[in-house]
Amino acid sequence: MNLRRFFIAVVGLLLFSLSGVMAQETQTLRYPIVREPEHLNPFLSNTRATRHVLVNVYEALTGLAPDGSGMEPVLAESWDISPDGLTYTFNLRRGVLFQEVAGVTYESREVTAEDWLWSMKMFLSGDPEISRHADYLRSIAGAQAFTDGTASEVEGIEVVDDYTLRITLEKPSHRFLIDLQNVYVIPREAYEQL
Repeated sequence: MNLRRFFIAVVGLLLFSLSGVMAQETQTLRYPIVREPEHLNPFLSNTRATRHVLVNVYEALTGLAPDGSGMEPVLAESWDISPDGLTYTFNLRRGVLFQEVAGVTYESREVTAEDWLWSMKMFLSGDPEISRHADYLRSIAGAQAFTDGTASEVEGIEVVDDYTLRITLEKPSHRFLIDLQNVYVIPREAYEQL
């Protein structure tokens, strides 16, 4: 009999405690930052405050695994590295959409390898009014010539198809996948309207 009363009391307490959880209203998560970001342009970010916001707005091909064990795919589904360590073939996640932005006229659409090519070329721009982060991609073959304005294309970035991007480096780099976590894709049509 005592066991039955104990069981009923425990079930009653559980139901009572859960009733408050179910009735809670939506709450706001506040994340403290040092100061307001200057802008949301990933090509020009140069303060810690801006970077803290950007990493929560944009996504990259790669990111640091939560346990710190290495790099993992984010917008890449996977990648292959050639035996000589020079060529990285990224298989992009399918079904990833650019989100509509207030004040910008374009339809939400899927992210493709062409978007990555355009975004990487923007990061590599030699114009400091456009980008301050060419260094993230400097190890790519032909990146320096593109940044210097002596080449119209980046020799080492190739769009294989809508979901495959091939990047060839000047020489093997242990930092390349790490640097890629700072390179984001944005829709060209949104950038051109802002």
